[in-house]
Amino acid sequence: MTASPSTSGIITGTSMTFTATAADANGTVTGVQFFDNGVLLTGTVSNTPPSTSYTYTYTASVNGAHAITAKATDNDCAVTTSTAHNFTVAANQAPTVSSLTAPATAYLGSNVTFTCAANDVDGTVASVEFFVNSVSIGNGTLASGTYSKSYSIPTNVNGTYSVQAKATDNLGLAGSFATTSMNVIANTPPTVALTNPTASQLISAPTVITITANATDVDGISGVNFYVNGTLVGAGTNTSGNTWSYAWTSTPGVKTFTDQ
Repeated sequence: MTASPSTSGIITGTSMTFTATAADANGTVTGVQFFDNGVLLTGTVSNTPPSTSYTYTYTASVNGAHAITAKATDNDCAVTTSTAHNFTVAANQAPTVSSLTAPATAYLGSNVTFTCAANDVDGTVASVEFFVNSVSIGNGTLASGTYSKSYSIPTNVNGTYSVQAKATDNLGLAGSFATTSMNVIANTPPTVALTNPTASQLISAPTVITITANATDVDGISGVNFYVNGTLVGAGTNTSGNTWSYAWTSTPGVKTFTDQ
């Protein structure tokens, strides 16, 4: 006897089909009956002669352990019982979300990405939906076992943001929310001060001089550009700590050095 689905764990309400093969070498099969834990299953057993296959459709409505058997009877009233197909019926378990991550600190107007993992012990995860401050921002994208969703932070609402995710399984059952938080603040502009050359310094031309500046920012410096008479001459290199420098070949004339 075969069963579809054939798994040992069945969700309550699942429709199952059992198929038994019955034949008699010296007579005819007069009937096949199906039993659940020894109790006769009423309903229609389907067979189209001369096929030897007998099928029965069953709804797994009662939780617990089940043993389905098929019993064939021939024209001489001889009876043979099949080996049991065993399975357990239980209510559908909701999927779970784990390892939900969001930046601890983010800035107004920036783009961030949220990630999480999701699992379903008795089925499959159909989707994972992300929320910010209880408002859906859409379903995440699955890649390498991780769901991710990008989000554009508004330019005018700072403070603590609630980030949530919930999973829905292949039967439409949604699990509980996983929650984390993200602190959104305004991005403070960096400060930068030119340290070389100094005011009124005399420089021979042509001479290679090192323009230097000290730049600081609460969340890091990505780069410092150097200008001579308002024209960009190059991007500096972070030589040590907060110091950025650029080697420039001087030309004759009065020069104004700035950085940004």
